[in-house]
Amino acid sequence: MDIVWLASLAALWIAMVAMVAGLIRLETPRRARP
Repeated sequence: MDIVWLASLAALWIAMVAMVAGLIRLETPRRARP
């Protein structure tokens, strides 16, 4: 595998995880935690 491909794939995964984490953090209020 090329380094460029791995770098782009890692960047894409980081972006996706960041978006999902942000959405979950916004949708779930602090009160929801037990």
